[in-house]
Amino acid sequence: VVHKEENINLSASATSDCRSIPRLDRSSPHLLVLGTGCATPAPLRGSSAYGLMMPTMTASPNGDFSNTLVLSAIIECGEGTLTSLHRHLPLDGLDPGIDASRSRLDMQLRHVGFVWISHAHLDHYGDLPNVVQAITNAKLVNWHETRLGCREQNTKEASPLL
Repeated sequence: VVHKEENINLSASATSDCRSIPRLDRSSPHLLVLGTGCATPAPLRGSSAYGLMMPTMTASPNGDFSNTLVLSAIIECGEGTLTSLHRHLPLDGLDPGIDASRSRLDMQLRHVGFVWISHAHLDHYGDLPNVVQAITNAKLVNWHETRLGCREQNTKEASPLL
């Protein structure tokens, strides 16, 4: 997605003001560059990793539906992918009614459908076990919350086992 130059003000005074950054278009896909590769670990450059953000209709806790961007796929998974996702996932489009105890990373990881690795070099799959575990945990928590919510609506009390 290319933003028109008049929408982006990159003057020295505006770079510290987050309000000058344009909102992401929630109706089109976005590729989040998390790392482009490096021979040695570096704080400003990570191993190969990309996040594919896709427009999706989501329901808020109050039952309203809205179009938002969710992390649908992770392409490459070099070391530091989870850290980069936590650091760089956009806040735009997240439901403000979501429980604050859940991180935005967990809320996004529950939507991941697949992780794609191009080839078997450690700089392309080094964080794969951590990412798979985080995705699994996010999906399990979401599944338990959904089941608990259904039970509360049907029985008016939650199971003590959940």
